[in-house]
Amino acid sequence: MSENTLPEREELTSALLYELHRFIFASTDTIGRFTASMNMNDKDGEAVLHIWRAELTGSPLSPTELAGILHVSKPAVTYLTERLLEAGYITRQPDPADRRRTVLRISELGGQVGHNFSAPMDHGLGPLFRDRSDEELATFTSMLHQLVDALSTSHPESATDDH
Repeated sequence: MSENTLPEREELTSALLYELHRFIFASTDTIGRFTASMNMNDKDGEAVLHIWRAELTGSPLSPTELAGILHVSKPAVTYLTERLLEAGYITRQPDPADRRRTVLRISELGGQVGHNFSAPMDHGLGPLFRDRSDEELATFTSMLHQLVDALSTSHPESATDDH
């Protein structure tokens, strides 16, 4: 790691924070455009993507957990999940570990929504990643993980453990 003077370091940090803000806004815009193309409102689309992500990690969400991630009330998430159930994007099942608890699972249609969301990103970012060394990709992956963790705790009143 090179030694930077304080002004250089502050300039680099400011540039990085600016790019991080751009990344967050671009992500929000991408989700909004995608959900609009599916004739879904933003929260419904965001919910499908969170349920899909949870499914991929092997940790399906309960409705209460989804409400926390989306920052909505339990009654609001009940209404939201009913819409997604009726549309065929998700299913509701008893939790195998605790039959008293319900979990939300992604349906085949919902999985296709997730795939349709991520496939263009995979295609668009492929050339960028192809030109990077394994070391650069490993460093970027590690830093991105740390950034997500830091963002998850940067606003304690709204932090969730959804990564």
